[in-house]
Amino acid sequence: MKKALSTIAVASLILTGCVTPGEYNRADVYDTNQVNKAQKPKIVQIVAVSPVRIKASNRENRETTMKIAAITGAVVGGIIGHNSGHTGLGAGVGAAAGALGGSIAKRDVLTDGVTITYKLNNQVYSSTQVGRRCEFALGEAIMILTSKDETRIQPNATCPTK
Repeated sequence: MKKALSTIAVASLILTGCVTPGEYNRADVYDTNQVNKAQKPKIVQIVAVSPVRIKASNRENRETTMKIAAITGAVVGGIIGHNSGHTGLGAGVGAAAGALGGSIAKRDVLTDGVTITYKLNNQVYSSTQVGRRCEFALGEAIMILTSKDETRIQPNATCPTK
């Protein structure tokens, strides 16, 4: 049983890294209801880019991990229970252990972000968003306002490939 619990815990940890939280909040990611609509972009002058860390919810990964771990635990527990003559009990204990193992995934995680300081109409502003420092260069960039106070400064540089 201890080996099965270890397997479930390792699988849970692997699954939590499947989707990077915060990636959906990038300036270059749009919901389907935001595409194919006319927007009035503004040209801004980026004057500084500072790397920051952004706390992002990991709820989706955590819930998925708990579900998969519970199912895996039920299967492993059912097999162990079958071999010992207690199939139902083994599956129940395995599912509970799996859900518990899956719950070790963090609720929030840190993701890469930047604070972009820019000029628009001789005024200086800043916007913090998900992204990497290498995606933004000093100089002109396009900013899109998707709502009254939501700025999306589009990446104007490309990160080196590995």
